[in-house]
Amino acid sequence: MFVTCGGIDELGEWKKISFRKDVMRTRGMWNIRQLLLSRWPGAVALPPSLAHITTESQW
Repeated sequence: MFVTCGGIDELGEWKKISFRKDVMRTRGMWNIRQLLLSRWPGAVALPPSLAHITTESQW
Protein backbone atom coordinates (compact mmCIF):
# COMPACT_ATOMS: atom_id res chain seq x y z
CA MET A 1 0.00 0.00 0.00
CA PHE A 2 1.30 3.44 -0.89
CA VAL A 3 0.13 6.60 0.83
CA THR A 4 1.00 10.13 -0.14
CA CYS A 5 2.21 12.67 2.42
CA GLY A 6 -0.14 15.28 1.07
CA GLY A 7 -2.13 16.49 -1.89
CA ILE A 8 -3.09 19.42 -4.05
CA ASP A 9 -6.06 21.45 -2.84
CA GLU A 10 -8.65 23.18 -5.02
CA LEU A 11 -6.34 26.21 -5.34
CA GLY A 12 -3.47 24.11 -6.64
CA GLU A 13 -1.46 24.39 -3.44
CA TRP A 14 0.28 21.46 -1.77
CA LYS A 15 -1.21 20.53 1.58
CA LYS A 16 0.73 18.19 3.82
CA ILE A 17 -1.21 15.53 5.67
CA SER A 18 -0.13 13.23 8.46
CA PHE A 19 -1.38 9.84 9.46
CA ARG A 20 -0.64 7.11 11.96
CA LYS A 21 1.29 4.43 10.15
CA ASP A 22 0.41 1.69 12.64
CA VAL A 23 -3.32 2.41 12.36
CA MET A 24 -3.21 2.41 8.55
CA ARG A 25 -1.24 -0.85 8.52
CA THR A 26 -3.72 -2.58 10.81
CA ARG A 27 -6.71 -1.31 8.82
CA GLY A 28 -5.08 -2.28 5.53
CA MET A 29 -4.45 -5.82 6.73
CA TRP A 30 -8.06 -6.06 7.95
CA ASN A 31 -9.38 -4.87 4.58
CA ILE A 32 -7.28 -7.43 2.69
CA ARG A 33 -8.46 -10.16 5.05
CA GLN A 34 -12.08 -9.19 4.53
CA LEU A 35 -11.61 -9.15 0.75
CA LEU A 36 -10.09 -12.63 0.77
CA LEU A 37 -12.82 -13.99 3.01
CA SER A 38 -15.53 -12.51 0.78
CA ARG A 39 -13.99 -14.01 -2.37
CA TRP A 40 -13.11 -17.43 -0.97
CA PRO A 41 -15.30 -18.24 2.03
CA GLY A 42 -13.76 -20.97 4.15
CA ALA A 43 -10.56 -21.05 2.08
CA VAL A 44 -8.62 -18.63 4.28
CA ALA A 45 -7.90 -20.49 7.48
CA LEU A 46 -4.90 -21.51 9.51
CA PRO A 47 -3.93 -25.16 9.42
CA PRO A 48 -4.82 -27.03 12.62
CA SER A 49 -1.19 -26.94 13.79
CA LEU A 50 -1.38 -23.11 13.92
CA ALA A 51 -4.92 -22.77 15.29
CA HIS A 52 -3.57 -21.55 18.65
CA ILE A 53 -2.47 -18.28 16.98
CA THR A 54 -5.23 -15.73 17.52
CA THR A 55 -3.37 -12.40 17.61
CA GLU A 56 -0.64 -10.75 15.54
CA SER A 57 1.75 -10.73 18.51
CA GLN A 58 1.57 -14.54 18.74
CA TRP A 59 3.22 -14.90 15.33
